[in-house]
Amino acid sequence: MEADGGGSARIETMTTITLPDDLEARVAAAAERLGTTTETLAIEAIEKRYPVADQPQQPSTNGTLYDFLKPYIGVWDGPADNLGSRVKEIFAEGMEEKKRQGRL
Repeated sequence: MEADGGGSARIETMTTITLPDDLEARVAAAAERLGTTTETLAIEAIEKRYPVADQPQQPSTNGTLYDFLKPYIGVWDGPADNLGSRVKEIFAEGMEEKKRQGRL
């Protein structure tokens, strides 16, 4: 039993789950990167996925917006060529196509 900070006691139950080796490795790496334990990381993930019905879900306070978006910064899913260097050409091609279609 552990105090929950609100004056009442919280009963804790031990549950054992078996994770595939690759998932366990990812969880362990994430916990180390975040400076926490695998248990805490798992509890937070489960609590986020299954929040208490009468409590509004609070946004995560684990880091900044930059920390949240860091894995996606610089990621682009599109053509490999540098479209920025051809923007005028691409725009002109689009305008010509619209003209051919009678939409300009």
